[in-house]
Amino acid sequence: MVHLARLAAILGSAATIVLASDVSLYNSSLVVALKNGSYLGQQNAYYNQDEFLGIPYAQPPVGNLRFRAPVSLNTTWNYTKPATNYSPICVGYGSDSNFYTSSEDCLTINIVRPTGVVANQSLPVVLWLYGGGFYEGGTVDPRYNLSRIVQKGVEAEKPIIAISINYRLSAFGFLWSHEVKVNGTGNVGLRDQRLAMHWIQENIAAFGGDPAKVTLWGESAGGIAIGRHLIAYGGRDDQLFRGAIMESGGPLERWPYAVPNSDEYSEELYKNLTDSTGCTNASIPLECLRSLPFAKLNAALNITDTWIAGTGLGPWVSVIDNDFLVDYASTQIDDGRFVKVPILYGTNTDEGTAIGPSGVNTDAEFAAAVAQGGPDNVTIQMVESLYPNVDALGIPLGYNMTVSDYETYGTQWKRIAAFFGDAVEHYPRRTVTQTWAKNNLTAYSYRFNVKPYGLSNVIGVTHFQEVAWVFNNIYGAGYSTDPFGDNDAAYTTVSTLMSRMWVSFVHDMNPNGHGLPGYPVWPQYNATSGEIGHNYVFDANVTSYVEADDWRIPGMAFIAENARSQWKH
Repeated sequence: MVHLARLAAILGSAATIVLASDVSLYNSSLVVALKNGSYLGQQNAYYNQDEFLGIPYAQPPVGNLRFRAPVSLNTTWNYTKPATNYSPICVGYGSDSNFYTSSEDCLTINIVRPTGVVANQSLPVVLWLYGGGFYEGGTVDPRYNLSRIVQKGVEAEKPIIAISINYRLSAFGFLWSHEVKVNGTGNVGLRDQRLAMHWIQENIAAFGGDPAKVTLWGESAGGIAIGRHLIAYGGRDDQLFRGAIMESGGPLERWPYAVPNSDEYSEELYKNLTDSTGCTNASIPLECLRSLPFAKLNAALNITDTWIAGTGLGPWVSVIDNDFLVDYASTQIDDGRFVKVPILYGTNTDEGTAIGPSGVNTDAEFAAAVAQGGPDNVTIQMVESLYPNVDALGIPLGYNMTVSDYETYGTQWKRIAAFFGDAVEHYPRRTVTQTWAKNNLTAYSYRFNVKPYGLSNVIGVTHFQEVAWVFNNIYGAGYSTDPFGDNDAAYTTVSTLMSRMWVSFVHDMNPNGHGLPGYPVWPQYNATSGEIGHNYVFDANVTSYVEADDWRIPGMAFIAENARSQWKH
């Protein structure tokens, strides 16, 4: 037998393997035999879990595969590879990416299961898709540690397997132009996710998971991505998932608000990129971009003088490419062309404080901000009427602005935050859950109303804040300020409820099997024509409760009616 350390020294550090004859040195339950070959995982003794990290689900998207749809693995091996470390994250631009090692070679999957699970045990599976605007994020982020949600499944006696994947971001994942349309592929970041779902179908049984019981779960851009999978290929159901959890993002979300889903916007970005890299005058600029050294391409993308500071050139967005996406999401949702699975979908009370522009002080400035999304003058005037400059009607909900707040954020801050929150987050959630109800499909709707430690009252319960609660991250791993403070008891209680409700939905397609006493039943969203549905409200000041979903009905209804013709999404 050749000793592993000696073999690694001979072949080089890149050839880290575990010989088949050495597997006996390890816990055999941590070896899984997949379609291409075997992997060795590791045990997390603290949680009593098995982890399989950094497993490739596609060929590295480098060289000639840059800016192309992901390609399935095409090699096999008869030895056992280690799966004990996260891979680099995909190249991104922003605070969620800057702290971690990144690479173009990043298309990997991570799997966490309770120890003792064996092959073909058929546990339900949840696949986490991180947010970050499609320009930042990655699975190594400790805020997305899957161990805590898996542990909550064990505590609720509803064990699950949790999975996370890296997918391409920025131009690497969402490059688009007329030339790309002719010579390449659009929405490759979404196609990464899709290929990972196929990988799960082929391989998850070896880890003890049930390929027929996969639930998608994502927040912000992750939720938007799930919305795209619900309408992908015209709403074709490829039997890749049986349910979906969407947090502050879904099929109708229009983010960024000021970016139209149009070829013109993507064409402008593409021209900027080819100009700055010297590829514009190449015979085939796209091939020039593919052949660029990474450092040169990265330098052209990693710029800060963009209208969303720190995101790099862009932001790049998903597009109608007449293949993966064939129509406006609003049209397909209206027409019933979507995958019909149970959903759990919610938003945070004060979403708009993270989305709306500050410094709006006049009616004219408000109208100009609304106009950035593309509506005509008649529509803008109607929005002005439906969203008057009355602080009591705006958000943050229930907060009285101070003179200092007005000076910092603008005298129409609450007005602009109410409209932007509704247009980007709340109207999509309400419309989608209403549509599910009208089609006799299962939908659960929530409103998160817990303001974390470290956030000011003028920001309120804004975008992304529920993530720590759902992941049961009660010690604030990955946060500069612990959102739970000094392990606030009321806050941790809400977190336990939420994470176990999420687990219950993954396990049973119903969040009510959480096993905790004293909470009201979360009703299905059952609004039909002329009726009002209900949200489950997660709150730390009072016991979580059920409310009528009746906030700003006229404004959101108007946005919904004009989504296709005026906002074009």
